[in-house]
Amino acid sequence: MLAGAGLAAGSVLAGGASAAVAAPPVVTAAAAGTLSGVSCASAKNCMAVGGRLGTRKGPGSSLAERWNGKKWSVVATPEPAGAHGGTLYSVTCTSTRNCVAGGLFDTSAHSPRAVAEHWNGRKWSVTAVPVPKGSSASYLFATACSSATTCWAAGASGNSTLIDRWNGKKWSRVSSPSPHPAKPNVLNGLACAGARECWAVGYTFPGADSGSLTEAWNGKSWKAVSTPSSKAGELVGAACARPAACLAVGIGNNLFALAQRWTGHGWVSTPTPKPSGASSAQLDAAACAGPSACVGVGMYSAKGKFKVLAQRWTGARWVTATAASPVGATVATLAGAACVSASNCWAVGRAETASNTFVLFEHWNGKAWSIDG
Repeated sequence: MLAGAGLAAGSVLAGGASAAVAAPPVVTAAAAGTLSGVSCASAKNCMAVGGRLGTRKGPGSSLAERWNGKKWSVVATPEPAGAHGGTLYSVTCTSTRNCVAGGLFDTSAHSPRAVAEHWNGRKWSVTAVPVPKGSSASYLFATACSSATTCWAAGASGNSTLIDRWNGKKWSRVSSPSPHPAKPNVLNGLACAGARECWAVGYTFPGADSGSLTEAWNGKSWKAVSTPSSKAGELVGAACARPAACLAVGIGNNLFALAQRWTGHGWVSTPTPKPSGASSAQLDAAACAGPSACVGVGMYSAKGKFKVLAQRWTGARWVTATAASPVGATVATLAGAACVSASNCWAVGRAETASNTFVLFEHWNGKAWSIDG
């Protein structure tokens, strides 16, 4: 299976059980857009990021929305000098006054460049990120923090993986493996269980087809490790409930969702249920409130439509969670997830109709997902 960077942003492959519910709420300032990442500092303070769609009048731009416990509202995001459009793919918040986000901006020459932004509780500001000299294209698809002054952003630069570290004031580049440099090596997901246990996941090409790429931070360096999908599949999202209790999700080369868990000694496969009637499915994000309280979200295809996919990790197995795709949407996908508790999680993505693309928010109450916003 050939894959591109779009997979990290919630590409068009996955979903969950649909029901007759209202269309997704229209956010006036961002009716046309998509959300790719979400993080919660508390039950009354979450941040979601993504991008507005471009129009005939100009290119798309980055987008951030904030939850105050009652509603989501747009928060202004700056663009780097010389930007010709851009998007944010991931966000991580350690408190109400400290969030980091990663993504890309385009230049007038249509060359994508990695971008990072920082939230100080009042506003977002662009923070310079180092990329290899001579790189013609760079991206940051994932973020994670082990503390307020230790955050990571990962993606790709050219055919190589890219990892930068935030110390609370600035970003610095940290070396990371690129096992097969002749073809793309991309990191799509990040998760930290502590200062000495972080995981970066994505894909590389050990042969003609893609295989997953998993890298571990041990407190000193990043190293590639083997997983059950190393030769057949792509990992997109990751989450850690505690040390030695992490998950990674994505899509296999059979075009169906795959998931793995870290036991503290190695990665093992954790089969996921296939949606009824699906011709393909993928999980794009995971979030955990505890070792036996994790969610995985994405989308699946069935009868020419793409619907939201939601699953739940019980600590022993994955089970299908009741979720809804908006009525009238031909595409509905969830690309980011965050949990405050076992009965309070958010997932974000997009819904497409024949004429529009809207941001999509869904909320988990411990029993079912519902469209919110």
